[in-house]
Amino acid sequence: KDPNAISKFSFLECFHALSQMQNDLHHFLGELPKIERSPEAVNRARERALKKGSGEDVH
Repeated sequence: KDPNAISKFSFLECFHALSQMQNDLHHFLGELPKIERSPEAVNRARERALKKGSGEDVH
């Protein structure tokens, strides 16, 4: 491992690379469909995630 890797890290370069990847994906995949969920579905998903994080059986 490079001990100076963190000091060499550039958020601006990282952001630029991620932005370019996003543009490339949009170019090749086209517009992705918008996924809309009901408030109830969002709440159920949130509850499942919280239970999973606490180690409870989610099924």
